[in-house]
Amino acid sequence: MKKLPFLAILFIFSAFLAAQSQDYQLETISLENQSGEDLWYIFVSPSDSEIWGPDIMGYSDILNPGGEFTKYFYKRNQGFGLFDIMAISEYGQVYEAYRIPLNIDGSPLEITQSKSSVSLGDDTLLENFTYLTIKNDTKDDLWYLFIAPLGSQEKGFDLLNSEFSMGSGEEISFNFQDMGRSLDYTITAMDSDERVFSFDLTLLANEESQYAVIEDSDLVGP
Repeated sequence: MKKLPFLAILFIFSAFLAAQSQDYQLETISLENQSGEDLWYIFVSPSDSEIWGPDIMGYSDILNPGGEFTKYFYKRNQGFGLFDIMAISEYGQVYEAYRIPLNIDGSPLEITQSKSSVSLGDDTLLENFTYLTIKNDTKDDLWYLFIAPLGSQEKGFDLLNSEFSMGSGEEISFNFQDMGRSLDYTITAMDSDERVFSFDLTLLANEESQYAVIEDSDLVGP
């Protein structure tokens, strides 16, 4: 089970409509760190899944106290998506929030919980991570990259951020939690022409690093 009895963090969310498809609409969401600590990892997962998604901070980014960043996410046109968030600070403090509705009315949504400090320690953190590198082997730049647990109704958060694209031949890496068993995900990417590439990926347990390639043969539409 991914759910842990850890409490606490204030995230401020504001979302608005950016694009729309038949089944999903692409929106943006801003996350602000009000924990008072540097956040090194922020794992996000749809609430309909029992495993954590990737660290949306990326392999080397840090979110300082009071800082914020913006991500795209795919939301189903029917109903509000619910997500769980787990943030881990520089010193291994864990903050978690559950079943967060990502509203699109433009008003900030504040999620607050009383703080309960839980220290994992650096060694434990490193032991519980697996490192996934993804290569863009298509002919075009990829503008969006989503990784969601297999079977979830949600697509997840864009891992490239609002200002970055992934050029042909480039690689990007992310941390995942190693939960001691194989974990299945769906990878979805979109290029500047709104062509969609998608495939399923299994992350193996107890592997320090793993590799995946997005190819032209993964094209699913339009």
